[in-house]
Amino acid sequence: MVAILKTQNLARSFGRIQAVKDVSLEVQEGALFGMLGQNGAGKTTTMRMCLRLIRPTAGRVELFGKEIGANFIEIMSQVGALVELPAYYPHLSA
Repeated sequence: MVAILKTQNLARSFGRIQAVKDVSLEVQEGALFGMLGQNGAGKTTTMRMCLRLIRPTAGRVELFGKEIGANFIEIMSQVGALVELPAYYPHLSA
């Protein structure tokens, strides 16, 4: 089975603040995955690194079995994401 998302030792610091430290995870094709935690736990920062909206201080991200940096355009053509700002459109149905 293919790992759709894989992170290895992912970390991100903003100056002296360590927002994400040593996150390693693997999400298999067809799996449902959620990240739960308190405000400030690093959930949004982790997702932004996985989408390459911000670069990690350390570690690596793979999507669809390919390293995101070297294959960014190819990978992102297969990804849809909404990070942190869900919107409600009253004229549309789910």
